[in-house]
Amino acid sequence: MKQRVRTLTLGIGVAVFVVTAPGIIWAATSAEPLSQSQQPIANFAFASQLGAGVYSVNGRSVQIYRLPFHWELRPPTEDSVGLDITLPVTLGFYGYQVQDVVTEGLPESIDTYSFLPGLEVSRMVGPQWRLAAFAEIGIAAVHGQSGRNLIYDGGVRAQYEFRLGEFHARYGSEFLYAASQVPNELKDSMTRLSNGVDLRHHTAMSMRGETVDFGPYLLNEWYPKRPTPPPSSPGPPMAAVQWEVGVTIGTAQTSYLWHVPIPRIGVGYRFGADLSVFRLVFGSAF
Repeated sequence: MKQRVRTLTLGIGVAVFVVTAPGIIWAATSAEPLSQSQQPIANFAFASQLGAGVYSVNGRSVQIYRLPFHWELRPPTEDSVGLDITLPVTLGFYGYQVQDVVTEGLPESIDTYSFLPGLEVSRMVGPQWRLAAFAEIGIAAVHGQSGRNLIYDGGVRAQYEFRLGEFHARYGSEFLYAASQVPNELKDSMTRLSNGVDLRHHTAMSMRGETVDFGPYLLNEWYPKRPTPPPSSPGPPMAAVQWEVGVTIGTAQTSYLWHVPIPRIGVGYRFGADLSVFRLVFGSAF
């Protein structure tokens, strides 16, 4: 446990929408109409909360990727409060797709970025419940422009672990409020309530000395207040209620490679009103 306390961890966000099949959250690079899964879902300023995907910047579509760095100062116990510094970073690229890495290499410049340092305070309530409150504040900006979006969010989350037959089960719930403020412009905000459950079963495989497990998950997200859809998006606003089913595989206990945790990996299908996309999952599904 002490090894984890001061480990700077890197993973890909729970909401990483990436290219696993044609037309899945890829930024548009041609004159063809965007499918619903390709249309910008919100202003790029909310990418840190919504996860990777296609967003809008001044009427242009930009592909954004989220890197949720964090640094665990102290793990929570029943007798002491846990502290975790969160350092999520998002990077955006105009007209860039993940498959371009093979043919064109990495992009030469970053077109948009955001950085929201924050703090999570958590506590174990009994051996199975973990309760936490968190807050973040930072900026989102477009390269070459002087304007900055002030971004801040906060919320609470809970996690409960239990056994269900031969499966190790986990239930997670989170309420999030986030806002974006630009000087001399109206504030935009969003609220989200998430609930998810996953089941994990041990396999005979192992990796770096840790048992590998796999299992399905189910996730629901409800947006009582959705972010304002960008004017550049010709389609309907993002679905207020979204569901996702999928499966992940990874080590039962976190494995590390050069002090960096090896994330779980999986695939999920997300659906809702006017929404039908697949997503590749790195890390926990929720």
